[in-house]
Amino acid sequence: MSCGAIQEHLDTDGNHVTYVLFCDPKSTCAKGEKCYARSSTDPHGVTRKWCICSANKDGPGENEPQTCHIVLVTEPTKGSDKPTKRMECAGSCTEDGKECSKQPVEVAREKSESGTIVTWACSCVDKPKEEKK
Repeated sequence: MSCGAIQEHLDTDGNHVTYVLFCDPKSTCAKGEKCYARSSTDPHGVTRKWCICSANKDGPGENEPQTCHIVLVTEPTKGSDKPTKRMECAGSCTEDGKECSKQPVEVAREKSESGTIVTWACSCVDKPKEEKK
């Protein structure tokens, strides 16, 4: 089970501002494990960040999970110093008829009224039923 989420920050008009990976220290991990951030970067400079329950804070050799989880993807933008960030679901579900899908977990207004934070996670949900023709 993934212990992570992504917080999407929106301004007061509801426009996207940024994404932030959140590894919940209060997550239910196995005994002796805690929720830590991990990342990998490919040769093109695209970085993938996710959260994982682990006994090892530094996590050398830990690969991205095969099971359903949320990932923050940061990639260079041509002609700009500011990279592009997006969130995506990755991994698979073990149950037949389920798919890994992004779900809103919480919507909270910041105390400063500077905008809204939507917390997203990925979970296994029923696949949409195909329409019969």
